[in-house]
Amino acid sequence: MSWWFRSKAGRSVADAHSVASSAASAERLEDGSGSRSSHGVEFFFQHLRDARDLNILDLGVLSPETTAQLGELGHHLHYVSLALCYDEARPTLAGQDGEISRRAADRFVRQNLDFAPRSFHAVLAWDVLQQLDRSAMQSTIAHLARIVRPNSVMFCLFQEPHDDGTISILDGSVKSPTSVSLREVGRRRPRQLLTPRDLEFEFPQFRSVHFFLKRDSLLEMLVLS
Repeated sequence: MSWWFRSKAGRSVADAHSVASSAASAERLEDGSGSRSSHGVEFFFQHLRDARDLNILDLGVLSPETTAQLGELGHHLHYVSLALCYDEARPTLAGQDGEISRRAADRFVRQNLDFAPRSFHAVLAWDVLQQLDRSAMQSTIAHLARIVRPNSVMFCLFQEPHDDGTISILDGSVKSPTSVSLREVGRRRPRQLLTPRDLEFEFPQFRSVHFFLKRDSLLEMLVLS
C-alpha cells in the first residue's frame, strides 16, 4: 500500500466562501452510520475488478478510510486536493474582469496535476469539478484525459443547490466497495451549475459517461476512457 499527497499548507476544506453546515444538510448527505450506498462507487470497484497494483488519483482531501480501502486491494493512492489549491490560486489567476481565462486555467492545472501521460488507472474526482470555474473544469478534464490510461474510470459528484442557493463542500471517502461517506464541511455559492445533459458534452476526450441520480438530487457520475 502506498499513498501520495499534495495540498497547500494551512488550509481547511471549509475555507473560501463557506458557512457552517446545518443538521438538516447533514441528514441530506449521510445516514446515522456516516455512510450511504453508492451505485457509482460500486461500479467503480467493479470496473477495477480483481486487478492489483493500480495507480489511483484522488482529487479530494486526504482520507485514511479511502487509503485503507484501496490499499487493502494492493493499489497505490495519489492525493491532490485540487479544489483547495484552486481556491488559493484563483486570485492570481483571475483577469481584471474577474474571469479565469483558459490559458490561466491550463497553467494552474499543469502545475498541480504534473504527472506523466497514462499514469493512472482510475480517478476519484468527488465534487471537485463543480467547485471550479468552467474554464478550469474544462482544462482539468482535458488534462485528466492525458494522464489516465485507456479503459480507466473516474467517479464524480454534482449537486443541485440548497434552498439558499448554495452547494455543499463535501469531504468524501470510500467506506466500502458499495458505500461512501459524504460529510458536509461548509457551503459556497456554486461557480457553475450543470445538468446531466450539459455534462454529456463536457467530457469529449472520454469514451462514455454514466449517471446515477440519488433521491436527494446528488448526481453520481462515472466517466470511462
